[in-house]
Amino acid sequence: MKSKFKVTLKGSFGTKGPFVLEKEKTMIGRGSKSDIVVVHDSLSRQHILLEVIEGKLYLTDLGSSNGTKIADQLIPANVRTLYDTYFMPIEIGVGINMIVEEGFF
Repeated sequence: MKSKFKVTLKGSFGTKGPFVLEKEKTMIGRGSKSDIVVVHDSLSRQHILLEVIEGKLYLTDLGSSNGTKIADQLIPANVRTLYDTYFMPIEIGVGINMIVEEGFF
């Protein structure tokens, strides 16, 4: 089955990605246990979990210090949040934008 989502991260470090979400769960953070590692002071070692469930994308902030925002609204920590408005900007940490594209890659 081909993935329906890919993400690109942009910040002071430049651009990382795009990353096709091929697994059901993908973790982003600055620690080596993350699936997508981004070395940035505002990210926690395990910052955010992306889950593809029944063709939908869910975001869970893993209790990070600097949080995760959708359209400048902080999402609650450790709560799975449906992301179905793909035009809404996502900021993880401070100044890291995550762009989500939907399609088959």
